[in-house]
Amino acid sequence: MLEPRASLLAESSAPLASPSMMVAALAVLVVLGLAALLVELREPARGSASLAPRARPEGPRQRVILIVGLLLLARAAFGELADLFEAGAVRDWDLAVYYHAGPALLAGFDPYDAVQLAAASGRDDLLSCYYPPLTVAAFTPLSRVDLAIAGRALLGLKLVLLGGMIWAWTRQLGPWVVVVTAALWLYAIQIDLGSGNVSVFEQALLWAGVGALLADRRLAFAVLIACAAVFKIQLISMAALALVVDPRHGWRPVCVALGGLSAYLLIGVGAFPGPSVTWYTMAQGAALSEGGFHSPSLVAALRHLGAGSTASALAVALVLASSTWLLWRTRERPLSERLMVAILALTLAWPRLKDYSFIVLIPPAASSIARLSAHPGRWAPKLGIAAVLALLVLLTRERPDIANEDYRPTLLLLSLWLTSAALLVWPPGPQKF
Repeated sequence: MLEPRASLLAESSAPLASPSMMVAALAVLVVLGLAALLVELREPARGSASLAPRARPEGPRQRVILIVGLLLLARAAFGELADLFEAGAVRDWDLAVYYHAGPALLAGFDPYDAVQLAAASGRDDLLSCYYPPLTVAAFTPLSRVDLAIAGRALLGLKLVLLGGMIWAWTRQLGPWVVVVTAALWLYAIQIDLGSGNVSVFEQALLWAGVGALLADRRLAFAVLIACAAVFKIQLISMAALALVVDPRHGWRPVCVALGGLSAYLLIGVGAFPGPSVTWYTMAQGAALSEGGFHSPSLVAALRHLGAGSTASALAVALVLASSTWLLWRTRERPLSERLMVAILALTLAWPRLKDYSFIVLIPPAASSIARLSAHPGRWAPKLGIAAVLALLVLLTRERPDIANEDYRPTLLLLSLWLTSAALLVWPPGPQKF
């Protein structure tokens, strides 16, 4: 497996497009976004009755699942959180990069150059910097306090946001949310909290955007998705969820989100032209250079298994095309279920998917389990629930013997997509609690 990976790294180091092409494309997207915004403000499409949230029934069965889930979540989280809040236990390796990169950028250094970042920070152990220049600059105020204090403050804020998301998801999808959160804690959430990454913030923005979309507040949705994407650009793909809700008018919030993010990036190019070019080149290389247990995107898995660029692109195209066809054919199904299929398909299409980003799978996994548990079938739904839970549990530990050749997370993502898609064409009967 070493030769395919080496060739992949060499191939991914070459930029796919020049910086001038990037600037031209961003300018076009800004124009399209402004045009879409004007049309949306003049001709808003409102009043779709299908967007109303569904009330979740309560009963003894749900309460038992919720209690078990809370116990599992407490067991998974308590010891880890106690360690993280100890003064000597802060391991914010991701936060440390931007804690030092922000001041370095404003001081005239290129934070995407390892040598310059080391010279500016006095540390040669920092990881690579991947966020756009304006986002990097936004971390500068954190440098006014000690890194450990900044890390614990952000950890507390992330716990508040995480608790809010779990509460909101549970209200809409039922108690299986807590069970799935506990199962994914060791793989995704613990890593995010311990590394100082921003995944919880991204997910809060993403799911707030989904909530706005369900409430038919499309401009708020577009703004929230664009804000989530200022950290990791690929999150802008979630703007396509507007097309699932409203195929006729959904292009407007999609263009507004793309235009808003493009304007943000263009401002960064104007303010920091040199670092912007370096970031653009590095971002293209990083998108395809990782894989395995800690970066389990479908594209990376296929490339590391020896598939070429064409085959990987065709696999992603197949996932998106088949999902689009399925969503069109099942327009009568509940919107929340169709959105889950779309979210899983878009996540499969991301060229770079880290372990902490698997927080995005909590609502789709909980939704699939809840729908399986409500199915009138006798054996197949039970086997489906057992399979999903088994895949979640299998992610709790990395296997050193297979290291980065471990594709269990990718298989989980694929399995959830297939399960969620199958449930659209194999709908459950009325729920009984």
